[in-house]
Amino acid sequence: MKVDINENKIVISYQLGGQYFKNRGKYTSAKVSRKRGKEGNFEFVTDVRSKTLIEPEYEDASITLTLGKPFLEYCLPTEKPKRPNLKGKAWARWIKSREGRLWQDHNKLTDKQKINLHVERYVEDLTGDRGNLISYNII
Repeated sequence: MKVDINENKIVISYQLGGQYFKNRGKYTSAKVSRKRGKEGNFEFVTDVRSKTLIEPEYEDASITLTLGKPFLEYCLPTEKPKRPNLKGKAWARWIKSREGRLWQDHNKLTDKQKINLHVERYVEDLTGDRGNLISYNII
């Protein structure tokens, strides 16, 4: 699939890593009494504990973003990205990274594969984990 930078957009959905409160629960009130203790101090005693009648509901927090032309221009450069000025072990580590593979396979990858690599990296930068990506679509 050929992606047109001016026409297409990318819609990304990803998890934020937490939960939000969807419906509150229902509870019974506790019965508490006050008794006079030694030395004239008062003590509070729980006679009947509070009970949960209906459990509260939580849902995973997620967000949906629409990325347009600037992101697509970044994902699909017209020329091969420049080689970084690294030597020795730094070069060996970099060439094994996602960016290094992208640089190495620039002409072999399809537009969709290039976008996939950049979308995964984008979500990883935002949330700290590439596994938080729920889905993405090119529209």
